[in-house]
Amino acid sequence: MIESTISGLVNGSVYALLGLCLVATYRTSGVLNFAQTAVGAFAALTAVDLIGTGMPTWVAWLIAIAVGTVVSVLLGLMLYRWFSQTGARIKTSATIAALLALLAIGDRVFGDTPRSFVDPFSLFGFTLWGVRFTGDTIIALGAAVVLTIALDVMLRRTRTGHRLRAVAGRPLTAELLGLPVLALTIIVWTFVGVVGSASILIIAPTASSTFTGLSLLVLPATAAALFGGFESLWLTLVGGLLLGMISGLTSYFAVIAPYNATLQLAFVTLILIFKQRGERWDEAR
Repeated sequence: MIESTISGLVNGSVYALLGLCLVATYRTSGVLNFAQTAVGAFAALTAVDLIGTGMPTWVAWLIAIAVGTVVSVLLGLMLYRWFSQTGARIKTSATIAALLALLAIGDRVFGDTPRSFVDPFSLFGFTLWGVRFTGDTIIALGAAVVLTIALDVMLRRTRTGHRLRAVAGRPLTAELLGLPVLALTIIVWTFVGVVGSASILIIAPTASSTFTGLSLLVLPATAAALFGGFESLWLTLVGGLLLGMISGLTSYFAVIAPYNATLQLAFVTLILIFKQRGERWDEAR
C-alpha cells in the first residue's frame, strides 16, 4: 500500500508541474490555459513518432519539446493579438476552443491508437525502507519543488516578475507605460511550452497512451491549481502531490482503481464547494 502511494508521486509531481504552469500563466497573463496539456500531448506523440524512425530518445525529446514550445508560443501570440483587451472569461473560452482544435488536429495527425512510450529514467532510482523511488519520481518531484521556489522568487522579488504581474492586471496600461508586453508574452508562453511538454513526456509512460487521454490531464492539473486558488504556488504543489498520492493509493485497491478519473473529478468538485463556502463565510463576516 505504501509503495503504491509513493508511486503516485510521479503523477502527483507532474500534476503539480502542470498546475504550476496554469497558475503562472494566469498570474502573468490573466489566462487560464486549458489547452496546455493538449500542447504537451502533441509534443509527446511527436517524440514517439521520431523515436519510431530510429532517432535517439534524447534527441527526439528535445525536438518534441521544441515543437510543443512553438505551438505554445503561437497560442500565446494569438491570444495577445486578438484577445489582449478582453476579459478573463473570453480568454479562457479561447483556450477551450484551442483545446478542441488541438484535439481534432491531434486525432487527425496521430489517430487515437494507444502508443508505446519510452521511459529513459526507468533504469535509475534507489530503494529506501523497502520502497522503490524511480528516476521518474526523483526528477519530477525535484523539478516540481525547484520550479515552485523559482516561480515564487521570480514573481515576488524580481523586476521581471513585477512587470509580468502588471501586464496581467492592466495590459494596455503596461504597454502605454513602455513595458515590452509582446516580449514578456513570448517569455511566459515559451516557459509554459517547455515545462508542459517535458511534464507530459515524463508522465506519458505511466498515464494514458493516446492523444486524447494525455490532453485530458488538464483535469488533475486544474485540480492542483484550484487547490492553490490559482494564486498560491506552494498550495498548488501540495494539491498536485496529494492528488497523485491519492490516485496511487486507490490503484492499490482493485475495486476502486477503475474509477481514478472519477475521483479526480470529485476532488475538483470538493475544492469548488469548499472554496464557495469559504467565500460566503467571508461575505457573512
